[in-house]
Amino acid sequence: MMKISVKLLLFLILLTGCASSNAATISGTVFRDLNANGIREAREPGEPDIIVNVYDADNNFITSTTTNINGEYTLNQELDPAQIIQGDPYCVIFENVPAFLSSGPSGPDSGTELQFVTGGDANVSYGVFNPDQFVPEELQQE
Repeated sequence: MMKISVKLLLFLILLTGCASSNAATISGTVFRDLNANGIREAREPGEPDIIVNVYDADNNFITSTTTNINGEYTLNQELDPAQIIQGDPYCVIFENVPAFLSSGPSGPDSGTELQFVTGGDANVSYGVFNPDQFVPEELQQE
């Protein structure tokens, strides 16, 4: 009887390890797009305290986080109980953007406030813009 229990325990451990191997993250940055070109240049700061929510393909809430002081976020870090699965479709929504900021133009480094992604995507980023702080590219300093 004891051998069966040990075998069952080993099987369950193996099964649990296999199930979690498909877990993935979604990560990116929210940044201040000072020249409104959709590209994050070195001089453009990250935007902290933006809420990043993830929903699955059936519109079920999965998990949420907030951007750090550099505007960076990672969803479903290793200890997060929510499961983002590699390759599965998700909707990422950026919220809590200060009223004086609006969506910057989409570009290689900037999507919109609502983005459709797959589990495992990195650089799911969002550029925000304040017309009163516009800095033309030719005046930007690296």
